[in-house]
Amino acid sequence: LRLSNYQIIVQDSIGMGPFYKDIDYNKSKSNYRSWQSSNQIAKKNNPDKLLGNELIFIAQKKIRPSDISQYPFFINASKNATQFELDNKKLFDSRSQWSRNNRIYTEKTPQHFESVIGDKERVLVISPHPDDEIIGCGGTLVKMLTQGREVTILQLTDGRNSGALNGFDDDTRCNARLEEAQKVADYMGFTEVILWRIPDNQININTENTLRLSELLERTKPQIIFAPFVNDPHPDHRDANELLLTALENNQDENTDLIIMGYECWSLLPTNVISTITGEFEKKTSALMKYKIAMRVVDYIGFCENLNAYHHYNTFGMPGYAEAFFPADVKTFATLQNSLKQGEQIDG
Repeated sequence: LRLSNYQIIVQDSIGMGPFYKDIDYNKSKSNYRSWQSSNQIAKKNNPDKLLGNELIFIAQKKIRPSDISQYPFFINASKNATQFELDNKKLFDSRSQWSRNNRIYTEKTPQHFESVIGDKERVLVISPHPDDEIIGCGGTLVKMLTQGREVTILQLTDGRNSGALNGFDDDTRCNARLEEAQKVADYMGFTEVILWRIPDNQININTENTLRLSELLERTKPQIIFAPFVNDPHPDHRDANELLLTALENNQDENTDLIIMGYECWSLLPTNVISTITGEFEKKTSALMKYKIAMRVVDYIGFCENLNAYHHYNTFGMPGYAEAFFPADVKTFATLQNSLKQGEQIDG
């Protein structure tokens, strides 16, 4: 909670165990007053020393200073940027490897998002799991919706394999995260949200799914498609891109001006396009907070805050938040995706 910038207001516990190894179990078990006394001391200073079967906390998000330079990441931005790189070394190493093997597709100076998309109005977001759309491009979608653009979200899977749903019945696991996705769609104001309800790890590149996506492309006629970056190692994310490529090949006549924007989830991409979302970041995190199930196991808000702060500071040298993208036309997207299938370029 503290690492996520929460202030603990109340802390308590219930029950008589388990106990920390530095506590005399037999003495505490036989002496309820001793147990109470130990907890009274711990409540004041050290929640790690609380005893009990369940720990209870009441916490609130700390009030942000009006000056963004006083946000935690930016108080010592250079140091925190370096620490972020160290903490996510595998992601940075994977990006470096990909960039070395694909230099022709990387640029030294990122383009501004607005200059790349121009006046394109129709947007489709391929989201392999509920919350990927917010993690990868949520702030940019807030901005595009404010501008009056049409944003359609395709949620491919039901997200049932989340560790937070272990032990729940099948009906809950199949529906809980999609119910959250609908709440997020209502909050964001998406033009349409489409739920395919595919079980996790079962995005099959077959005739049925290809036809469904081809028909969706024909109906919505997107000018921009957001999809996970091709170097994303998650199997569902890779299958989503393969399905997209197969469908695009069936709609070749409609794709001459289409831009496919690779976004970040489980990978970092070469920052060819940068989208500033300082003004939109609060709504992005508010939307992400509505994905309560996934947030039980991973602090996506903390990760996005550091990632988006890192991109802005690394690009502009000043406090702010930004999302990074890798744009590709259909031909380039096909080349990169086919290279991935053949194992020639991308080492996942």
